[in-house]
Order: sequence, then C-alpha cells, then structure tokens
Amino acid sequence: MAQNRNQLARQIVNCDPTLQKKVFQHITGSDDISDNQFIIITHSPYIMSSKYFGNTIRFHIRNGETYAVKLSELKEFEKLKERLERIPDLRQILFARKVLVAEGYHEELLIGAFIPIDIFDAALVNANGNNNFGFYEEVLE
Repeated sequence: MAQNRNQLARQIVNCDPTLQKKVFQHITGSDDISDNQFIIITHSPYIMSSKYFGNTIRFHIRNGETYAVKLSELKEFEKLKERLERIPDLRQILFARKVLVAEGYHEELLIGAFIPIDIFDAALVNANGNNNFGFYEEVLE
C-alpha cells in the first residue's frame, strides 16, 4: 500500500483543459511517485489518461443509489479502452449526467441540430450502427 496520499484541490476542474492535462502529466510523470498514491476525483474528461483506464472507477446514480464500476471489470473493457484511445472526445460519456446514443452519423447530426444538448447536460455519441448499442448500454449502465 502506498505510504503517501496526495489530494489535489478540486479547483483544478475549473482550469483550462490544457492546464488540467499539464497538471495531470506533471503528477504522473514524476520519476519519484512509486511510494505515492493519487486519488483524483474529477468531472473532467481531459484528465483521463489511457495509461490509467484500468484503474478508473466510474460513479453514477440510478434510482437514487450510487454505483461504482471499475472500468477494467467491464466485459467490454478492451473495446472501450481502444475506443477511448482512438476517440478522446468519447471520454465525455463517462462524466455526463445523460448520454444520447445516436445510431449513426445522420441521426447524430439531426439530434445535435434540433435538441439543445447543452441545456440537458448531456453528451451525444455516435454508435456507428445499431449493433453497437449493447456496448454503450453496458458501459453506461
């Protein structure tokens, strides 16, 4: 177990995304972090690093109860990791209050044009075909 625990002020979330990335890289890029444990609680997809996807825990509320899901324990983890590395904007689905999954490109454009996603604090993601809905259902459950 790590000997030193460090807490990062929550104000970092309000910083520019570029600064958030730099702070995260500074913390995790240090040569002398072997005896340290970092617990970073964030609502920012900019701080996520593919190196740590396996240690990432997603908290969400369903029917008034809080659930914790370790990403590496998902059946579709390898597929999720590959997609998050390839499409960094997809990370927003892990932090959004609501997620709208569009079947394809045209549906994504139509939903984005007619529904004010920002007002609902929602993320819009393109499933790239109806065969992928099960993947998103598992990740977002």
